[in-house]
Amino acid sequence: MRLFKIVAIGLFFFIAGFSVRIINNWFTAFYSNNCSAKTISKIIETNCLDEVKNHIKNEKNVLVVLDMDNTLIMPSLSVGSDPWFSYMVDQRVKEGYSLSEAIDLVLPLFRKIHERQRYNLVEPTIPELINYLKDRNIPTVILTNRGHEQKEVVLKKVSEAGLPLILTQFGGKDLSATFDELMLYSNGIIFCGKNDKGKMLFHILDTVEFKPSKIIFVDDKYRYLASVERACVEHNIDYVGIRYGGCDEFVAAFDPQKAEEELKVLFAQDELESIPVIP
Repeated sequence: MRLFKIVAIGLFFFIAGFSVRIINNWFTAFYSNNCSAKTISKIIETNCLDEVKNHIKNEKNVLVVLDMDNTLIMPSLSVGSDPWFSYMVDQRVKEGYSLSEAIDLVLPLFRKIHERQRYNLVEPTIPELINYLKDRNIPTVILTNRGHEQKEVVLKKVSEAGLPLILTQFGGKDLSATFDELMLYSNGIIFCGKNDKGKMLFHILDTVEFKPSKIIFVDDKYRYLASVERACVEHNIDYVGIRYGGCDEFVAAFDPQKAEEELKVLFAQDELESIPVIP
């Protein structure tokens, strides 16, 4: 009887140990499979757009995504710049408007300024970078928070600045969809408007059925780099975010009084008085 108990106990522990090993192997395999699917994601800083080249090796299906304002082009004046827009919105918020209301108030003037504003390339070597990507058949797209209604103005201004139109493998057909507001893809540019940049990028990629193995995204603002990073992680795509600081000094030097004087030069007084945002 005692021998039977010893055998039974031994058999119990053998079965238990064997079961634990099976379960452990299953979890190990499950974990390994999920680890292999995990993406590589990082965000770095640079003041040189040629940094993009350092992250293009021999991978296939790499997609380069470039922000436009303060990354590829910058305004020749302070008025109409990103810091000017932020300043004007803050002023309206201080007057009691909500953030959304303040943005809607400033946008009409912001768009009118863009029609008269002259833009320059942030770096004179940008056309060479675009041609470098083109020669290597690396699809490239511009991702901007400019709205769809600015399409014609944007195309005109980037051309005047000397920025080559971005050629991609997405075809020449315009694509649009409505989210928080209408977004538009046209001429290699994704006009996001108020929509999330990451979601808009992947809406276009899903629409044209293109899944890159790696996305390199250059933007001067961390919040947009984070937006695209989240979308890349969700889609299991490797990601390199490049926070571009080439215009940081221009942004830091913003002077509201100087911008106000520039605004008066761009517009006649009666024109300014007809725009609601001006007190």
